[in-house]
Amino acid sequence: MEPVSMSFGDRIFIHDCDGHRIFLDTNDIHIMCHMLEHREWEPQNREIIKETLKKADFKGCCVDVGANIGLHSVYMAGLLNNEGTVVCFEPNKSVYQILRDNLDINGLLWKSSIYNCAVSDHAGDGVMHVYDERAGMSGLGKNDGLGECKEQNVDIVTLDDTIDLNLRIPLLKIDVEGFEWDVVKGAKNLIESHKDEITIILEWHPDEMRNATESDAPEKLLNFMKGMEFTCYESHYMEPLSKLGDYREALRGGPDLVFTRGGHLEKLTLHNLPKNNEKSNESINEIEALKELITEKNKQIEFGEKAFYDAVDVQNELKSRLEHPSVKDVMRAIRNFLRG
Repeated sequence: MEPVSMSFGDRIFIHDCDGHRIFLDTNDIHIMCHMLEHREWEPQNREIIKETLKKADFKGCCVDVGANIGLHSVYMAGLLNNEGTVVCFEPNKSVYQILRDNLDINGLLWKSSIYNCAVSDHAGDGVMHVYDERAGMSGLGKNDGLGECKEQNVDIVTLDDTIDLNLRIPLLKIDVEGFEWDVVKGAKNLIESHKDEITIILEWHPDEMRNATESDAPEKLLNFMKGMEFTCYESHYMEPLSKLGDYREALRGGPDLVFTRGGHLEKLTLHNLPKNNEKSNESINEIEALKELITEKNKQIEFGEKAFYDAVDVQNELKSRLEHPSVKDVMRAIRNFLRG
């Protein structure tokens, strides 16, 4: 089936690379353009989600904090079997409605719980800053570099108070524009009680975190994760996972971080996928082997040609000897004798 694109006011309807029906928000140019070009969002994190849910037998509760329009939520819900659920949190009212509609038009609303609220380390009320052209970067903090914004009053909850900790929780994704440490602080019980099974995908911009909350928020978050004895990976766009030997390496910022105690993501790392230089070395080795084969074949050809010309020389020599007059006389006498 050919992909479909249609426009509905402030929405564009497309089919993503999995065939899911997706409404895009025209107020978020970045996500809209990327999805129209590629039909998928953050493929490196999709691989992590797939491997994590495969390990969990596609059961359990996946938590998506900062779900936006649901590009990952729809993917999670589509992978989960009938015993799985997705719990989504999105504070932006208009984006929340698109999230809900995207789950609904794919028949996934029945195994989803959607909350139109922000998530932090405390419960209460707050103010959401909504940006006209970068709706996906809206949040509790204000970023003057993103242009004009509108304010919305939002409810604030914690994961520890909202999620049933008795559920199996294989996956937690957090993307909250610098407030990731606040979300983790409000989910310490959830993470500690599920540390042996949970995989956490975390948007990671240390400078943004320092500006949004505490100046040492990145260090505090990393220390907490280290205390849980999680393995830390960097999730680069369109690249294999990179395992960090030292948590402090993450402070340079850049890619998303992934935390887990399981070994199910090792197959996605640089150690288990060919590197570019390894591919180059393989090509060089193949070329050298072909060169050796060609050289050997040339030697065989040269030997065959020499043997052929040697045989021709012998034949010519014999022919010349047979044509000698004395030899002809002897051969004629022999034939006459045989004829009797």
